[in-house]
Amino acid sequence: MNFYISLFISFVVGMWVMLFLLEYFLHKRYKQVLKEGYEKINSLPPNERQIYLNRLNQISSLYISEKNLNNLYRVEKEVENIIYEIDNKKEEINLEVTNNPLDKLNKELMKYKNEEKGRNFEIFVGKYFENLGYKIYYNGIINGRRDEGIDLIAYNKDEVLLIQCKNWKENSKYKITDKNLKEFIGNCYTFIKNNPKIMNKKIKRLYITSCDVFSDSANYFIEKNKELIEKKILKFD
Repeated sequence: MNFYISLFISFVVGMWVMLFLLEYFLHKRYKQVLKEGYEKINSLPPNERQIYLNRLNQISSLYISEKNLNNLYRVEKEVENIIYEIDNKKEEINLEVTNNPLDKLNKELMKYKNEEKGRNFEIFVGKYFENLGYKIYYNGIINGRRDEGIDLIAYNKDEVLLIQCKNWKENSKYKITDKNLKEFIGNCYTFIKNNPKIMNKKIKRLYITSCDVFSDSANYFIEKNKELIEKKILKFD
């Protein structure tokens, strides 16, 4: 009897240590990602920081409320998007014409340029699947940042396609990684759980880009998990 009690205590202690270590490494990674985001935001002029600070604070509060891998992936994705937008914003600002009375308007237009590129690509992808006979729900455009990581939902009587769209530059230093794919799969599971009616159809998860921005880790992950996720490249100007 004493042996079994000792074994049980050892098991409980071991599980506690594992949970402690997992929470420690999650929090360490979370702080590192946030630091990268704040450093990039602080490189902007003071009057341009607030919108990005609000986004970062909003997604970080999600992780603080529920510390798990899925929410950590969401924080990482948002930081990647913020860094990408700021880098492109800086390139565009350098091209501005000074002393132009339309400067203020141009700045506002450029502020939404990247978001507009994303929306236009989502519409392009939606039309592509419409031509294949699917009905389309533009989840990202309709719900914005509340889209739960799914931009498009394409469906017919037999199947449902859950789609993430990325319209990134081909020469961008940022790539789709295996972490992005894992986060998308996690978002899909959450969506399916919250919408059980679609479970009577065949469900596919598609990650669609306008050019080849998949990293080696992403391609390897897709190759090993073909039943979970597919990639597709639809050229878009």
